[in-house]
Amino acid sequence: MILLHARSGRTAGAAGTWAFLGRDSLSLFSWQDKLGSGWNRLDLSRELAQTADSLRRPYTEWVESLSAAHGADPAWWTTEFAERNSFSSPFFLHLCQLVLLRRLASEKRLPDLAVCESWGQLRSLAAMLGQTPGPGLQPLMDMAKLIIRMAQILLSSAVAFHAARSTRQTPTAFPKTQKPRALISTFAHDSCLAEDGKFRDRYFRDLAKRLEEKGLEVWILPYICEISRPRTELLRWLRQSPSRLIIKEDWITWTDVAGALLGGARSLFLPRQTPPFQGLDIKPLAREMRLRQARSPEAFESRLLLRLLPRLKEAGFCPDLVLSWFENQRQDKALALAARQAFPKADHVGVLCALPNPNYMTMFPTLAEARCGALPGRVVCCGSHQAEVLDLFGSNVAISVGAALRYQYLWEDNAGAISSGPRTAFIPLPSRLGEAVELIESLRPVLSGQTGIERWWIRPHPDYGMADLRSALGKRPWPAQLEVSPHPLQESLRQSSVVLSAGSGALAEAACMGLPVMAVGRLADLDFDPMAYFPDICRVCRGPEEISQELRRILNLSDSERQLLKEKGAQLRGRCFARENEQTLASYWTESRQREVPCGR
Repeated sequence: MILLHARSGRTAGAAGTWAFLGRDSLSLFSWQDKLGSGWNRLDLSRELAQTADSLRRPYTEWVESLSAAHGADPAWWTTEFAERNSFSSPFFLHLCQLVLLRRLASEKRLPDLAVCESWGQLRSLAAMLGQTPGPGLQPLMDMAKLIIRMAQILLSSAVAFHAARSTRQTPTAFPKTQKPRALISTFAHDSCLAEDGKFRDRYFRDLAKRLEEKGLEVWILPYICEISRPRTELLRWLRQSPSRLIIKEDWITWTDVAGALLGGARSLFLPRQTPPFQGLDIKPLAREMRLRQARSPEAFESRLLLRLLPRLKEAGFCPDLVLSWFENQRQDKALALAARQAFPKADHVGVLCALPNPNYMTMFPTLAEARCGALPGRVVCCGSHQAEVLDLFGSNVAISVGAALRYQYLWEDNAGAISSGPRTAFIPLPSRLGEAVELIESLRPVLSGQTGIERWWIRPHPDYGMADLRSALGKRPWPAQLEVSPHPLQESLRQSSVVLSAGSGALAEAACMGLPVMAVGRLADLDFDPMAYFPDICRVCRGPEEISQELRRILNLSDSERQLLKEKGAQLRGRCFARENEQTLASYWTESRQREVPCGR
């Protein structure tokens, strides 16, 4: 078998079978065009999904053994290894592909060519097959990337400090108060900056207002992401807002920045050793991951968070309640560690308001994370289903159910009122541009087929626009059948006959409304299907024939079958999106733990 890197300019003959080992759909399509019709790509997606099913627990146990050795070091919890985020990191995917290729080799089913998106993956695969790839210039290029990223972080920090200093008109200080305090750690997007100057929380909605009504003084720590305003203009807006907002650059110092950068250098050596995985030598893959985590901006921000909360404590800020968005990512682990250190008496509540899927392993906490203090004191889930599956790996963290703050519209009287009209397939596109292109290409042969669909609507994700999407398609023409929905998400769902996507949470919302839904399987990546725990409601379909067949089946559902879907949708809503009431809201605060003499008095 010939091994080539995805960025290689080489070709491999006129014809044969080939496999793409990676997740970059744009690269996959580029190689498909480059190789031409003489090369037949092996569809390994179904076998890859089965391999992932069999490896999730062994992989978690492998990481747990590393966490047992390194968990006392806070820097460990900001690494990609400890995070186990198979959505943002390709490490677990590459391990699955290695194990799958080993099985294909034993069955003498290897393709003639394998295109690898990762040098570490290529070298690990070559070692498994007894091949010896040349050293190349990749180590030098990786080191250059690390130096460039460190320089970029220093520059962006300097810009942020300058913007903070130029917009600050009064000394930073927390006023004295007789009230107990709450800290809400959340994400800030353009949509959060309302015209009236108030911070509109996309995730916690009006929870801050409700806490204020309970007598708490609420402060918000925004994690800035996807904001188009220049930094100075953004900080000026934040300072003028009537909401109590904590701007991190007001509190951290250059010493903290230096410490976070040194933490990145240290992560080049974490973990100190790389044990085999499933009998495979994966040292090249692990070496590549160490370099990636050392230059990661997300890891840098997480290490800053470890330093920020103690700075707030030094300034007299000591909340009784800490609420944070929880998916158990690096920043969540860092916040948990920092809160335990700075605010040991605070009630730290991690809020999970999303649907877990088996391949998104970071969401499932582990015992090592709990023992090392890398988890909140308790987790509030937006539904009983999440609470049931969350402790899959036995962390024993306290879990309860609270109101699904983002999804209360599903309980409105007209939420399930479906419009009659043309038979419409609605396609909410995934958050990553490459995945969106992949979904369009997977559906291209279906669009012109005999499915019974009269109108195809798409909705780009807010992270990119139509211009980005058309550009990513490259030379491939835009499918004439696809139209951008003229309506917001909720109205688009109401006017749909069926909803298709690959990893969009809108599938669950549509299913709750009683709509037929379908998940389109990935071509080369893992499936991140939010409906994976409900296969009786949402099937994963792969390939044009299977997708078309499922569409025809859905359009021909009988009245009794549609009624059954509505009943299942109502049950799904009840299990996954708890209705707002006094009891479910009370899960977010524990009045019995508020101190008699609040901090800051």
